[in-house]
Amino acid sequence: MEESTQCANLAELYIGLTKESLRKDMQESDSPSVLWDYCSERRARINNLTVRNLFQLKGQNPHLATFGEEGDI
Repeated sequence: MEESTQCANLAELYIGLTKESLRKDMQESDSPSVLWDYCSERRARINNLTVRNLFQLKGQNPHLATFGEEGDI
């Protein structure tokens, strides 16, 4: 991706939102920092399996729209 394009800025926004939710999850659960990679993988799976109100997804979650099968967290 080219730097400072609309797609790059959107990707950076979603990465920032994911990091913030990961930070909150880790603080609330009081998990040790050595588990941050497992927590980030869990947060990404939850994000991909959550339905969003996007026209492109037609009421599906991103995982179902991409792979055609229901995902499991």
